[in-house]
Amino acid sequence: MAATRPRAAGGATVEFEGYVIWPEEKELGDAGVIEAIRSVRRLVDFDGTITLPGKLEGRGRIRGRLLEDFLAEEPYVVQTWNPLAAVLFFTEQRPELAKPLLILITPMLDVMDGGRLVAVGKDFAPFGISGVDIFDDMLPEHIRAPGCAILPP
Repeated sequence: MAATRPRAAGGATVEFEGYVIWPEEKELGDAGVIEAIRSVRRLVDFDGTITLPGKLEGRGRIRGRLLEDFLAEEPYVVQTWNPLAAVLFFTEQRPELAKPLLILITPMLDVMDGGRLVAVGKDFAPFGISGVDIFDDMLPEHIRAPGCAILPP
């Protein structure tokens, strides 16, 4: 299977600041976004990893640890395609949870097989990160993140 560049970026230079939803009061600029992402060792998917798939109900455990313990262990960035739900989850539904450093809209990736679209995945390659654990319920082969570990919840 081959993958194309992120659809959100249209193959052009990615403007990273446009992918950040939280914190909205902070103007990070592209360099600040990259620095923030590179400062953490965890990128945690929202829908299906922090919450149950398709619901705004917090998952009880991630990787065998209680959700609240897992999120409090170290700084993290939330990556999602549902940013409004993620913000509401952390501000209204579960305000007691450790807050993410950023809530990031993940660039989309067309996953192709023989010229046919077989899935829409996530592309972390434009951010130039490596050595990061990405916790996601998506199939690892649908996530492009060179040098990163893709781990199920």
